Amino acid sequence: MNDRQRAILDCIRKHPISDQQMLVTLLEIAGFSTNQVTISRDLRRLGIIKKEIKGRQIYEISSSNINEELLKMAVINISYNENLIAITTRQGLAPFIGDYIDALKTIPLLGCISGENMIFVAPKSVKDLPLIVEKLKEALFVKKILH
Repeated sequence: MNDRQRAILDCIRKHPISDQQMLVTLLEIAGFSTNQVTISRDLRRLGIIKKEIKGRQIYEISSSNINEELLKMAVINISYNENLIAITTRQGLAPFIGDYIDALKTIPLLGCISGENMIFVAPKSVKDLPLIVEKLKEALFVKKILH
């Protein structure tokens, strides 16, 4: 695997990429001059597939990890206020996501409470709340939206 292909995997992990031109642009920002034909060949070699996630067709790294696949599809929204994080999930998946969050040891959380499609997460400290939310998004495979 070459540096460009590693950069492709990194972009796909971090962003909801729906077309090859978007990927070319992100790679150019990362310092890789390339074109659509090269990207198409790299995507094929890397086993990258398109999946419908949250109503959009986006590129995904093929995974045989069922937990990762469920996490990618389950989370609808993550929001927070001054004290608490609220995670909206697809119906019936909040208990699964809540158990997954409870098992995370790398994020400073007091714990969470799950309903059927909503989870409330309490951080150990509110002073780092935006950073904790970003870490949760990463752990739950929620991609950053490009503006």
